[in-house]
Amino acid sequence: MTAQDLHQALLEALATSRAAEHRLAVLLLEMSEQRLYRQLGHPSMSAYARTCLEFGAFKLKALLKLAREAPALPVLEQAFASGELPWTKARLLLRIADPDTAADWVARATHISSRELERQVDSVCKGDKPPSPEVVDLAPPRRRRSFLMEATDAEVLDKTLALLRSQTALRDQDLDNGRLLGLIIRRAAKALADEAEQPPSEPLHRSVITLCPDCATASHPDFQVMDHVVTQALDDPEVLDLTHGPDRGKLTRHIPDRTRRAVLARDDYRCVFPGCTCTLFLDLHHVHPFAQGGDHSEHNLVTVCTAHHAAAHDGHVGLFVDQGRLMAVHQGGVVEPVRHRRQPRTAA
Repeated sequence: MTAQDLHQALLEALATSRAAEHRLAVLLLEMSEQRLYRQLGHPSMSAYARTCLEFGAFKLKALLKLAREAPALPVLEQAFASGELPWTKARLLLRIADPDTAADWVARATHISSRELERQVDSVCKGDKPPSPEVVDLAPPRRRRSFLMEATDAEVLDKTLALLRSQTALRDQDLDNGRLLGLIIRRAAKALADEAEQPPSEPLHRSVITLCPDCATASHPDFQVMDHVVTQALDDPEVLDLTHGPDRGKLTRHIPDRTRRAVLARDDYRCVFPGCTCTLFLDLHHVHPFAQGGDHSEHNLVTVCTAHHAAAHDGHVGLFVDQGRLMAVHQGGVVEPVRHRRQPRTAA
């Protein structure tokens, strides 16, 4: 027998062996669904497979899953049944392929190793086509997770994702919710680690600056307070009187509570910037800056999220009135009207 003849015989034997794996999966599924293993004295399908077939729970689970789900992908089913694909590759494709992409993935799987196939499958989402062969640096591996939570917690999560998206200014295709959630988890893990070493003594998102009543100079013990930080702080601060006298320790706010409630209700408790859906961590912002003589009236106040509030005072975005209409200036220089706001009701 020549080398070529022997090579061909080995390929045929390999294809026969792989086709037998498909037959094995089909028979295992029938045994499992009809629970015939009990008639043979085995308490479970895994016990039967371990005792009689001498393979473990991982291979059993994979073969059963292939027998159940592969028929929905005829191209994958045919490749597995004919011996073109071993069960190890077929189970990987089952995670990622759909009817539109199955043929592309089968073609790719027949030309690369199982390890390389797993690396490519881990770099994409279900329904995606195989990455281009020229791509060397694949995306980091991803895993799907599904879980339930209380409705109120889910709402907080949605609002937090919206807040982070407004801060990054990236599109959904650039940074999806899965990556945003991973960012939140990493930040939370770091915060918990930091808190374990040094528990915080102040609430999150609180900045404290000292403003001298005589010279109006703002100061902080740890850093220099820039003018735009003072302007932002004066928008809607809690003012704690630390002067000596009967009012020492008194806490007041510049904007009356009734005005605050009216502005938030008028703006639907949402940031007014076009495209921003944030309803969490809201501030009141003066269209005409308070530090430059703007008042606390409703028409001079708007609701903004903390991200757009900071960006406005940093000069990255802006708000101005044009012919009686409130306009927003985005970071790229685009000008458009703010989101529609409710008109105040008047008595008849």
